[in-house]
Amino acid sequence: ALVGAAVAIVAAGALLPRPMAGLALTDPARVRVDVHAHTNASHDVPRWFDAARRRAWSAAAGYDLAFVADHRSLDGARAA
Repeated sequence: ALVGAAVAIVAAGALLPRPMAGLALTDPARVRVDVHAHTNASHDVPRWFDAARRRAWSAAAGYDLAFVADHRSLDGARAA
């Protein structure tokens, strides 16, 4: 049972989306930029995390702009 619980915790950590602290600025003239974002075009990102989900996740985190920096591919940036 203990090994099963440990495997379940590791699997949940690897597969479930991880929350992030939101950004808040008091000056509306400032732009919040995520300078290193990935989509499912990268080999190390879940297949379900496409460009639309990247945009929604970045917006929910408080970013105004996200640079897509997928590994060995421009597909995610084109889709975004």
